Amino acid sequence: MAGRIIGPSEFQLEKLPHYLTMQLRVVDAAGQMVAEGRDIQRIWERLGVRPAPFRELPDSDWTRSGLVAWPIGLPGGELSESIQLSRGGIALPAFPTLIDRGDAGDLRLLVARDEAARRLRRGLRRLFALANRVAVEEQVAWLPGRQSWHETLATRVRPERLDAQLGDLIVDRAFLAGRPWPRTESAFRDRLRYGRACLEAAVIDVVHAVTPLVEAYDALRRAFAMFSPERPPDAARDVALQLDRLLARDFLTETPWEWLQQFPRYFRAARERLERVGTHAARDREATKELERLWLRYEERRTRDRSRGRFDPELETYRWLLEEYRVSLFAQTIGTAVTISPRRLERQWERVAGPSRRELASGSPTSE
Repeated sequence: MAGRIIGPSEFQLEKLPHYLTMQLRVVDAAGQMVAEGRDIQRIWERLGVRPAPFRELPDSDWTRSGLVAWPIGLPGGELSESIQLSRGGIALPAFPTLIDRGDAGDLRLLVARDEAARRLRRGLRRLFALANRVAVEEQVAWLPGRQSWHETLATRVRPERLDAQLGDLIVDRAFLAGRPWPRTESAFRDRLRYGRACLEAAVIDVVHAVTPLVEAYDALRRAFAMFSPERPPDAARDVALQLDRLLARDFLTETPWEWLQQFPRYFRAARERLERVGTHAARDREATKELERLWLRYEERRTRDRSRGRFDPELETYRWLLEEYRVSLFAQTIGTAVTISPRRLERQWERVAGPSRRELASGSPTSE
């Protein structure tokens, strides 16, 4: 066992002796204790707190709702990456962000850096979309192939919802992709001008990504329709689950761009699997069981993180490496976008960090 790396996921916290678990104390604004214990879930229940999709810190300077333009009068004149609050004499790190509400944005303070960054991209995208609503709607209406996309994806997403995703994706590519995100009003205005000049290029990006995606999905649909009932049903069920996960709600905007571009290959690999499974039934079943185990581990961690209002970029990477591993198992001739193996997956799993290391890590978010 010497030299073996022990990852955070290998510790079985439920088996720790009582005295080794952290004693938690909740204090009010005056520093008076209102609850204590070692089980955070029970403390939440005692205080009548329901965990939210993201955890906020209330502060009047950083709480505004219904924003349709850049928030004026921010403390210090900018949307800081992080600030420090004092609560009951305790210094708390907090991370300003913008929350996308669909028709507006909200200014909030979150307790987790990674979650704040993820929400900020969505919130900025909403403000840019509102500032360019007519132009973006026109670009979506003129997208070549849009009608066929509606028809092919009709069982997955309603046409109006697909159009909304396409608009948001165009905005994301034009105003946010590959550049540091604006944190001041002047930077936001500069980005508005820059992004408007990039709208046509963004439309081309989206067409080049979505057209092969829809075509490959359509070919996979047809392969499903021709799938013989006499062939192993486990493969068909697994591919159906895969499609549900890939084409989940808002998949065009929720999937990182670099992985969205891989969807045609994922669909081609799934089709090849269905076409060849009859001659590799036993191997397919074993590979399916292995993937189910790995996916369950991912799902359990993601569910736990969501219940605590956390987002882990390393877990997100693990999710897409699983998709690459699936290709290597069932359709090697299709090829993978990255080198993948069980060892690579385990190394990535070890990088799925504990909350303190994730949330306090520094760095300015910028992403494709």
